[in-house]
Amino acid sequence: MKYSLKIILLLFLVITSCKSKKNITETSTLEVVSAKKIISNHYEHVFNQQTIDAKINAKYKDKNTTVSINIKLRIEKDKTIWMSATKLNIPIAKLIITPTNVSYYEKIDNTFFDGDFSLLSKWLGIELDFEQVQNMLLGQAVFDLRNGKYDSKITNNTYQLTPKKEHDLFGILFFMNPENFKLKKKKASKERAIIVNFLSNL
Repeated sequence: MKYSLKIILLLFLVITSCKSKKNITETSTLEVVSAKKIISNHYEHVFNQQTIDAKINAKYKDKNTTVSINIKLRIEKDKTIWMSATKLNIPIAKLIITPTNVSYYEKIDNTFFDGDFSLLSKWLGIELDFEQVQNMLLGQAVFDLRNGKYDSKITNNTYQLTPKKEHDLFGILFFMNPENFKLKKKKASKERAIIVNFLSNL
């Protein structure tokens, strides 16, 4: 994988710290809740603002490289996702996603792309659309949890959902914030592990 592609993947995959004005209070004792109720609460707390402006610290790591960058994220819900990446305050990449188009410019290798979602799907090995990418960034499940069956348990003060039937493409775990039932962490694995932590209170 080229260095430029790692940077672009960082722009929408590996979110490790999203700044927020709100602080999440640690819950010492959680009530046991069924998987059905957890999923119902998750969809009752859908992000309902029309715009978001956030700062993100992102990190990509494989056996050869570790890349850390800062990302400015802006979303106009259901219309546009805009991200700009910097390293040591130097602009290195921009990514714009709309329901029909994906475009990016990567400054280091002077790489430009303008096309559709087939590029993102190829990178990840799964089919993606605008709504799924938007959900991932807003702390919502990428796939509709209401279409599957899950086991639930409490793990590290979060509600963990595990599919009873493993996904055809990869194994996946969902960890829900007990305060608002939005995703706190998502972990998928097959040939490589993808861990997404949601630390903001959107």
